[in-house]
Amino acid sequence: AWIEGVMYDLGEFPGVVAHAGPNRAHGLLFTLPAGHPLWPALDDYEDVRGGSGVFALVAVPAWSCASASWVDAVTYVYRGRVDGAPRIEHGDWAAYRRA
Repeated sequence: AWIEGVMYDLGEFPGVVAHAGPNRAHGLLFTLPAGHPLWPALDDYEDVRGGSGVFALVAVPAWSCASASWVDAVTYVYRGRVDGAPRIEHGDWAAYRRA
């Protein structure tokens, strides 16, 4: 799956800045219902802190490669500064880390 956005190398993890445009950030698409008990653990892991952390959970359209269609999704986007952070041009963190 992918969303429109730019992915940056923030060291130990990537940061995606979502925006409309030609750039793609690739990732995995999971189904997890609202209210599922895993959401608070994911928010803690992503350091959301009730909206004051460096990541925020936002609704985005995502292209599902499996269904070849747009789907409604949510993702964690980076809200911090990206000045000086390397931009991952192809938007694929796993491939970037393997290189």
